[in-house]
Amino acid sequence: MKKILAIFFIVIISISLTSCSVSSEPAEKKGYTSFYTCVINNKNGDSTIILSGNLDSSSANSEKLLNIYKKILVSKSILESVIDYLDNKSLTLSQMQEMVKAEIVDNTEMIKVSVTAETPTDAYSIANAHSQTAPALLAQIIDGANMKIVDFPVLPTEKK
Repeated sequence: MKKILAIFFIVIISISLTSCSVSSEPAEKKGYTSFYTCVINNKNGDSTIILSGNLDSSSANSEKLLNIYKKILVSKSILESVIDYLDNKSLTLSQMQEMVKAEIVDNTEMIKVSVTAETPTDAYSIANAHSQTAPALLAQIIDGANMKIVDFPVLPTEKK
């Protein structure tokens, strides 16, 4: 009987340990996500292109510029402007920083801006406000930046 209990406890502990995993990645916020994608060109109309696999100095500079754009799109100045645009006094900068993420779409010149919120309406309205305010602000921050929306935000239907 003691052997059976010992085996039972070992199995239970093993199951518990395997179901608990430690990750260095931050937990993904759950909720509804709305997003838009955009392309950012410079004053001359040249796009900021990332060439897959073979980066020369001009494409490396393009990659750096694309990373700068990505950081600006989630910066304090852009997010505060979105809050002002929404005229939502209960929405804080720290909440916006948690909800809004920007990423470079693999091997392209596009940036995806995502908003995850508790309701589909909040996710959509914040993503839409961001897509409306960011182009002009980005052009003010980076001389010659020209941001074009490729895919506009839509109302999400599924919770992640």
